[in-house]
Amino acid sequence: MRKLDAKKQEKVVFSCVAKKKNRYGIDVDRTLMITDLCVYNLEKKAIGDKHKINRCINLRNIEAFTKTEDRQCLSFVIHISTEYDISFTSLPKYGAGFLDNIRNALQYVIAMKKQINLPIYVVKAVELSHFITSKKD
Repeated sequence: MRKLDAKKQEKVVFSCVAKKKNRYGIDVDRTLMITDLCVYNLEKKAIGDKHKINRCINLRNIEAFTKTEDRQCLSFVIHISTEYDISFTSLPKYGAGFLDNIRNALQYVIAMKKQINLPIYVVKAVELSHFITSKKD
């Protein structure tokens, strides 16, 4: 919280634990935090309750949100115009409706910041890897 932009009075709108595939293909726990200015990918440090900011994405750079129409699949992608996309998988204990909470929070902050509706893509594919721009791309 101390790393949030105090000058601009950044406020947390939504936060949850989600799974993220690391570069080795292993699922790791991350905290997805949506504020009124940015989307954060936070990693909990091994010691204590501190978090490290792995990635901070300005809301101005968020282009779209993709999810699958399969309600059993809890994965989603946030598309970013200026860099590679970011994808997460919601934890099963939260249930299928939780993905809607994440999408709604993102839509809300985008509407407030950019004054546009965030494009939401719902695809038939169960695996979203074909819809992600990676660091290598």
